[in-house]
Amino acid sequence: MSRLVDQLQARISCAKTDIDLACNRAELGCYLARAGRLDEALAIDNEIRANIGIAQRPRVAAWIFLLEGLIRLFGGRSGSPQERISRALVLSEAIGDADIISRASAWKAHLDYLAGDFRSMRLLIDKALLHASKTTLEAVARCWITIGCGYTLAARDDLAKKFFGAARDISLSIGDEVSIGAIIFNRAVHRISRERYDSRRDIRRIIENDLIDLEYSSSENFDRFTNNIALSPLSAIWRARLLIVQGRASDAQAVLRADLSESATNLREKSSLDVDRAWCHLLLTDLQSAKDVLTAISGECLRQMDADDRAIYYSLMIEIDESLGTTREQKPNWMGHLQAAELEHDNIIQQLTQELKGIDIPFA
Repeated sequence: MSRLVDQLQARISCAKTDIDLACNRAELGCYLARAGRLDEALAIDNEIRANIGIAQRPRVAAWIFLLEGLIRLFGGRSGSPQERISRALVLSEAIGDADIISRASAWKAHLDYLAGDFRSMRLLIDKALLHASKTTLEAVARCWITIGCGYTLAARDDLAKKFFGAARDISLSIGDEVSIGAIIFNRAVHRISRERYDSRRDIRRIIENDLIDLEYSSSENFDRFTNNIALSPLSAIWRARLLIVQGRASDAQAVLRADLSESATNLREKSSLDVDRAWCHLLLTDLQSAKDVLTAISGECLRQMDADDRAIYYSLMIEIDESLGTTREQKPNWMGHLQAAELEHDNIIQQLTQELKGIDIPFA
């Protein structure tokens, strides 16, 4: 068990009021949720609601909303993590609780980064850092992880290294093993994502990057060592994507044949996996199966895809049609669609890097 958990349990045992006890228990639940120990986190949530309640206890309620947001985020449970974490933020601002403001802002910033709302992400990072203190260093580390992810995606590895390093130093200082695992995992998968996108114009290219392989294996090994299962469903997806860009289509296909339904929680994510499956078929020269998988993706799902996935989709279609000898008259304007997706990708990276400018590391 991590040193951070030991500290939380010590605070729980010394709590002098029911409210302090509930808040400390909820904070422990947040850590357990981040570690994928969802049954334990949910038990804490249910216990606090049943035994202490949140009516007329706004501080307890804010902690409970944050806990339930993280349970939804890391457990793929029904309901929006955004909704619960937003409620935690609004309530904590109403009562002026800087600790919860910092934590909720940091997590909502991360969710906004994933959703592509970079203006809101930046405003929330600023808010998290403004309200941060030595008691909320976990929130600061989460901000640095989010920024590190953004710079890795934008191919600014020099800046990403700076922020990931700052997050690592904080996490080590407070004994937060889950955040250390998140740093290793996010750095690796964002590099894989970049290589995956860069392969769109040469769909059969094989990368030879031992560093990415080492980083990703380190992430898997660290999670096994610390018994962190929160990222296990995602781990299979990104292992398959690494295998694809390494040209190991048969191995990737074996991973993708497994039941990944828990990992893909919406149509956009399921369609993204279908793109990976089609890519494997193409690399294994099963062109018709590749085309069947892609044509089964509905127009609505295609519109909901990330720009990167759409670019790869169109690149695969171009390669398949050329290999099958499809005539010009029979082809949709795949190249035009590809160029539009590439332009959208470039605009996203430009917006992201613009919003990340000017952030310093006061807690380094």
